[in-house]
Amino acid sequence: IPRTEEFADDVDAQVVDEALGWLEEEAGGGAVMLILQLYGPHFPYCPPGQDDGWVEIPDLDEGGLDLCDPNHADLLRAAEEIVPLPAVLTTRVEELYDEEVAATSAEIDRFLDGWDAQRSRPRVTVVVTDHGEAFGEHGLFLHGRSLHRETSDCHMAFHGDGIPSRIVDRPVELLDLAPTLMSQLDVAPSPRWRGLDLSPLFLDPDLPFEARTYQTSSLLDITQRAVSLEGDDGHRYRLLVWDDGREPELYDRTLDPGETTDLAADSAAADILEQLELLLE
Repeated sequence: IPRTEEFADDVDAQVVDEALGWLEEEAGGGAVMLILQLYGPHFPYCPPGQDDGWVEIPDLDEGGLDLCDPNHADLLRAAEEIVPLPAVLTTRVEELYDEEVAATSAEIDRFLDGWDAQRSRPRVTVVVTDHGEAFGEHGLFLHGRSLHRETSDCHMAFHGDGIPSRIVDRPVELLDLAPTLMSQLDVAPSPRWRGLDLSPLFLDPDLPFEARTYQTSSLLDITQRAVSLEGDDGHRYRLLVWDDGREPELYDRTLDPGETTDLAADSAAADILEQLELLLE
């Protein structure tokens, strides 16, 4: 989609318009698969109809920042140095981001309504996100700079005939999307795929399952890795490591979902730390 300026606030509407136009052209054909990539919930935080994201921050050298201005990302990062983080900033960031999510959700509704109006065949719909967003947790904003819960935990939603309505609270990966979708469509998966078919969890969320995930991220010459595992005690643990000399961090995600208490130096967690280090290696 051509954009007249970086991160145009109506880019999702443009994408949906193009998708519905393409769908109309394909309306008389056979089965189709469409990947709709929407970008609205993203810095700069400027939901449609919003042109002012200004926040006054006296402790910031510039006196404030405009969350609608793509050039102000550096100012948002500079605000992280203020301790404690200004409450007015975190509140405004969350407010604008929520409005962006709502606007994108409305575009998804518009697309699905258009699909229903043009095609009467059964449909499998999957909604996924590729990362979260930090709103001051662990002293950070934005994403790509940490693999803590707030930027790495995402949701994967499936909807279609035969898929029951329930929440499955298990760690899975985007690698699992392709084999799961192909299973729903009765198509054989590629032997090259490393992901797992999640379909059995649709029927039994407590099914014994290789519930572990691996993540890696590189930014500004710093590589970070994380691995999650369901331990023998039923708890979910997560190890984060960096290659810049920082000490590893270990969290019990069951007791501490916000990852606020680092257990890496706790002798009681030595066995699970060693297990996760081996798994990560």
